[in-house]
Amino acid sequence: MKANIKLDPMHDAITHGTHAGAKIPALIIRNIGWFLWSLNERSLVRSFDEEKLQALFTKATRIAVPDGMVADYYSTATEGLVAVKLRRADESANVPTSGTLVTKNVLDLAHDFYAYRGCRRPVFDPVLDVVVDLYFGGSRGNVTEEAAIKFFSDQSNFALATRPTQPLNP
Repeated sequence: MKANIKLDPMHDAITHGTHAGAKIPALIIRNIGWFLWSLNERSLVRSFDEEKLQALFTKATRIAVPDGMVADYYSTATEGLVAVKLRRADESANVPTSGTLVTKNVLDLAHDFYAYRGCRRPVFDPVLDVVVDLYFGGSRGNVTEEAAIKFFSDQSNFALATRPTQPLNP
């Protein structure tokens, strides 16, 4: 076995386990929970280049919204992420009477994973639905390995500059 040779998480397939043969970019869109869990458990770094994994994670948390738009994340402590809605940045947010509203200028696939970690199972579908609508023609069936690699390879799909994530105060 060759030491210190790490696989490229963008192009090389997973070699073992439940997702053997799959490529990580497609799994991020299809099963972000598994990807986040694997990063936290550090199981992927045994085979894949850690810096490149971190770059994919960063992209998954910094997906660009259309210019002039922001994403409102509506959550409750018990249900988790209930909805993600895009709105023009110059319009007021629809502040919920209960729950939490967080406004970001990116789509963050890890939002609920880190917001409620350890309290309950995270919810990913609301943000995934917006990503699929914007970048994959509105159908999860369009999230092929080739399409996901193309998506993660296009830097214009990501807001990589440091931007603040700020909760709105009602």
